[in-house]
Amino acid sequence: MGISILTPIQKEALKIKVSDDQAIEVYNQLKKQSEENNSTKEMPPFESIKDRLKMQIIEQTLVQRVMKNAEIKVQ
Repeated sequence: MGISILTPIQKEALKIKVSDDQAIEVYNQLKKQSEENNSTKEMPPFESIKDRLKMQIIEQTLVQRVMKNAEIKVQ
């Protein structure tokens, strides 16, 4: 048995739940952008990148939360 120590950010990330529907929405947006930009690369199937998309959504959510509560001071 190993000991697992989670950082506050990891604990916060575990609270964020991303549904397949949310990931599909992002996938469809990326696919549309790819088509609009005449990309020569074909989008991989949703199932093959679903987990990565969910992680990106979680990361974006965390960044938004941090930025919302950030206080920037210019000296």
